[in-house]
Amino acid sequence: KYRKTCLPYAKKQAAWFGFEGSMFSWESSVTGAPCNSPGAAFFNIYEQHLNGDVAMAYQRYFRMTNDTEWLRTDGWDVSQNICKFWSSRLTKHQTSGNWTVLNVVPPDEHAGVRNSSVYTNVVAAMSLDWCIKISEMFDFEVPAIWKLQAKSPHAPLVMLPNATGPVHPEYEGYNGGSVNQDDVGLLVYPLNWNLPRDVALRDLQYYMARTPADGMFTGDSMYSIAEIQLQNYTLAETMWNAAFLHQVGGYNAWRERESGGAVNFLTGAGGFLMNMLYGWCGARVTDTDFSLNPKLPPGGVTEVHIRSMSYMGATFSVRYDDKSTRITTDTSLPFVITDSRGEKYSTSPMVLPAGRIQIVISRQ
Repeated sequence: KYRKTCLPYAKKQAAWFGFEGSMFSWESSVTGAPCNSPGAAFFNIYEQHLNGDVAMAYQRYFRMTNDTEWLRTDGWDVSQNICKFWSSRLTKHQTSGNWTVLNVVPPDEHAGVRNSSVYTNVVAAMSLDWCIKISEMFDFEVPAIWKLQAKSPHAPLVMLPNATGPVHPEYEGYNGGSVNQDDVGLLVYPLNWNLPRDVALRDLQYYMARTPADGMFTGDSMYSIAEIQLQNYTLAETMWNAAFLHQVGGYNAWRERESGGAVNFLTGAGGFLMNMLYGWCGARVTDTDFSLNPKLPPGGVTEVHIRSMSYMGATFSVRYDDKSTRITTDTSLPFVITDSRGEKYSTSPMVLPAGRIQIVISRQ
């Protein structure tokens, strides 16, 4: 409901800058007005990928709830205004002819204002694709150009200095310098953009090597989740272990950098929790199902217990170790769990074989 509440201000803000639709503030108050510190007001204007992030959050909320009435009303109102914004921001790249956004700050904020941030281009395209799917569900009309923009974001592969093969440049003109945090790796997770595995691995390894150890603990967990997704557990463990270097004090509060920075850094703490749920537990949701790919995290962990997960109205808990995965549900809603061997389970509690198995949960 927060983004719906902020939508009137976001529309005004987009209009002030000459754009269509809605432009949400980077850090916002209860009304949607920006509340950045004076030194960070710059990001409210240029770090526009936030709008695509909101659209992706809306998509995942719908996938988890199947709340079609919300999607038809509030969900569509916010999503279509985000897509109007992106469509007005996108322009054809002069070389590739694909669609790109100019004058933005990428997730790697220290890069400054750049053209053709690859993450921004891709999340804009995915936002438009999301709106197209909604329109098809409810027979809403959308501009024809949205389909063209959705299917061809400008995301070139180029040979950068010391790369082992073509990688995605963080932005146009990037030439292999240090990055402050994960950016291109976000294409793997959380966007789950359809990349060949070899390209995804090259992207991750190239940019991880260029992210300082004392950088902001914002994207480190995303690196770890992406590496787990690609079954590259050694590098995933390295980034997982880095998290504990950012904890300070008796309450294990998080600091922004190993050397200091902001204390009680909630972005870092949230990333750590995401690493547990979406990395080592492997939680994913698609248009058709919810899945887990459980693996014990390093550091002597012998069992993981996730309580009260909810999907499509079904509530369940998961407990796993190196011998088995046990799923218990407290709902009568029908659903089926399928393990990696194709065997199906539907009676709670369900005990599945040990190890790195895939559990797909879908409504009957």
